[in-house]
Amino acid sequence: MAIQIGSLIKRYTLVTLLPTFVVSTIYADWSYTQQCKRRNEKQHNDRLRYIIPRQWYALPILFTGIYLGHLLDVKETERMTLFRDKSALYGRELPPGEPPSWP
Repeated sequence: MAIQIGSLIKRYTLVTLLPTFVVSTIYADWSYTQQCKRRNEKQHNDRLRYIIPRQWYALPILFTGIYLGHLLDVKETERMTLFRDKSALYGRELPPGEPPSWP
């Protein structure tokens, strides 16, 4: 179980984190710009007060990306089971009761 989770993390780290980071960064910049335009603030000391609390929206986006990556991996594994033990090079007939070569 730990090996499967580790391989999923290695496989989908960039696939989920990079788009999530890019979308989160673009949205954070856009929302911050809109907020500044509405308030017309000219003080530079108050910027952190508006940036830090608004970053918590990125957590659900991150976990949604991880969940979607996991679902894609499960669907890909299900799709690849159609080709299990049918390779011309490695395929063979399985005796009754023997489990397949991979899940």
